[in-house]
Amino acid sequence: ARRAFQALKGIIKLQALVRGHLVRRQAVATLLCLQSIIKLQAAFRGQRVRASDLGQALHQNLGGGKIM
Repeated sequence: ARRAFQALKGIIKLQALVRGHLVRRQAVATLLCLQSIIKLQAAFRGQRVRASDLGQALHQNLGGGKIM
C-alpha cells in the first residue's frame, strides 16, 4: 500500500509540474499577443496623428524633416 501511495504521489507531482509548465507557456503566449496588439495600436495611432492637420502642423513647425 505504501509503495502504491508513493507512486501515486509521484504521479501527482509530475502532473503538477507539467500543468504548471503549460500554464506558464500559455501566459507567455498571451502576453506576446497583447504586446503585438499594443504595437499595432501605437503604429495606427502614429499614422493617424501624422495624417491629421495637427500632425502636419507639427511637422512643418519642426523643420519639415523626413517623418520616420
